[in-house]
Amino acid sequence: MDFVQAIKSCLGQYATFSGRASRSEYWWFFLFQVLVMVATGMLGDVINGLASLALLLPALAVGTRRLHDIGHGVVAAAFVDRDWFLCLAVLVGATYRRCVQQLRRAPCSMT
Repeated sequence: MDFVQAIKSCLGQYATFSGRASRSEYWWFFLFQVLVMVATGMLGDVINGLASLALLLPALAVGTRRLHDIGHGVVAAAFVDRDWFLCLAVLVGATYRRCVQQLRRAPCSMT
């Protein structure tokens, strides 16, 4: 499977969590996500956030199908996805605390 076929396959099966995904399909889609995130990161935060949200479900679906292909079931996918969400929650929490600390140190002036 080449790059274009992998992207078409993953976006065409964006919410299909059953079945199998080949190694090449998974890694080509991963490369596509990285390229999209780099390109949209240069354009702005809002566009980057929208692209991230748009690619989230297809990424979870192809990841789950890849786990099926290597012999792991939905339970393994749930643990992998749970770990990613826990990492994201920790990062968001740490960032929020740091922002609050910065705001407390530097008083805002309206002049």
